[in-house]
Amino acid sequence: MMRWSALLLLVILASIVDSIWAGSATSYSASGRAGRTRTIRGFKNAQLSTARGFGKRTSVESQLQPDLIPADWMAEELSTNPELARLIVRRFIDIDQDGLVSPIELLRNTVCQEPN
Repeated sequence: MMRWSALLLLVILASIVDSIWAGSATSYSASGRAGRTRTIRGFKNAQLSTARGFGKRTSVESQLQPDLIPADWMAEELSTNPELARLIVRRFIDIDQDGLVSPIELLRNTVCQEPN
């Protein structure tokens, strides 16, 4: 009987010591990991699963930029490049392609068009 009570007391004491050690170990490891998030392999973090600022699909119209040429640059280019000036006059000013620029052709965008 004395052996059984000593054995029971030893088991109870071992159980108490084990629970104390387990409690201090989990609190220690939990305090050490408090600043870091737990990484689970095979699953993505919610912050990584969303693309931010790249790879987004947008409409083609939003990607197109208007083709604008600065007026000062165009004037400088026309004054230094006579071939470009000749091409612009033939293409956009001399409408009837007769080699002569009439006042109607020259001012067609600023004056009201004559009825046909």
